[in-house]
Amino acid sequence: MAYSRWSSSFWYTYWDTGSSEDTKEGQIFTVYGVTSFTYREIKNDLEKCARQCRISGRGPATDEDIEELKKYMTYFLEDMDTFFAKRKDS
Repeated sequence: MAYSRWSSSFWYTYWDTGSSEDTKEGQIFTVYGVTSFTYREIKNDLEKCARQCRISGRGPATDEDIEELKKYMTYFLEDMDTFFAKRKDS
């Protein structure tokens, strides 16, 4: 699932559903052309993860771009919490 696309954002970000790990903590959030992070990494230090993306294939990200990326990372964390809570309840 994409959280952002280049048509309306500096970033192309998505949940990499090809992750081989079946736990919430192992789910992958990809910043295309830059890097990927696990749920665990973002949850432990969202600020650090976002700062690591400052230099991307599209050029240097502005402070505003980094704030936008943090929003997408937060959406990913929330979606994983919801998704895995529903799986647990099933």
